[in-house]
Amino acid sequence: MGASSEDLTSDYHDLAKSFEQLGMLETGLTSDLQQTAKALDDFADLEARFTFRVLDDVITMLHAKQAFIGSHKTLLKHRENKQLDFEGLTDYLHTAVTERDRLASLGTPDGEPVHGNVRGVGLRGYMRHMVDRVWGVDEEQARIERMQRLDGRIDELQDAVSLSHKQSQAFNQHVANEHDIYELGRRQEMLQTLRLYTEGNVHLYEQGVELFDRLIASLEEGSSDHTNTDDAAAKQEVSLAHSVV
Repeated sequence: MGASSEDLTSDYHDLAKSFEQLGMLETGLTSDLQQTAKALDDFADLEARFTFRVLDDVITMLHAKQAFIGSHKTLLKHRENKQLDFEGLTDYLHTAVTERDRLASLGTPDGEPVHGNVRGVGLRGYMRHMVDRVWGVDEEQARIERMQRLDGRIDELQDAVSLSHKQSQAFNQHVANEHDIYELGRRQEMLQTLRLYTEGNVHLYEQGVELFDRLIASLEEGSSDHTNTDDAAAKQEVSLAHSVV
């Protein structure tokens, strides 16, 4: 935006110089061409002031808005991470509770030997179970110890999930508040930016119209003066011819 306006200013200056050089070659139109060059040079100055006063402010506002959008995206990313942490802890808690319930289902009220794999399901659990059997580990005692450890882990995970949920909810509310502030600021800044740009354009072209209106009036006045001079010269030649006759 700013570069295009600067290029346009440079083009108007170059065009004004071209008219000045043309005026040196066309001696009969020197005055008109110099006036046109002066008008183009003045309009180039108007365009440059428009760039400096309006476009620079508009571009600064747009850069500030872009930076704010970047920080807002970062805030949304943190919110997503908080939610992922909460979901990960919830899944971990569910896994621990499921394993604890599985171990509890292996026990019998009368204290008979347990039936099932105390060490867990899958190949890893099976291998650990077979090692326990080789070493003569008491499966019932191992089951009770694992359940006790899982009870402690579940209590810790429940506290962690509760805390994570509260933090996630609080952060969600914070993000919502920040988003409302962002939307309000965005609308106000956009309105201010558009008003500044529109008023700057109107001011620029009002002055441009006034400038070229003066140029046209001056050129028409010069043309009228040339016509009257030519008519007077023609009448004088006719009078001289009659007097000679």
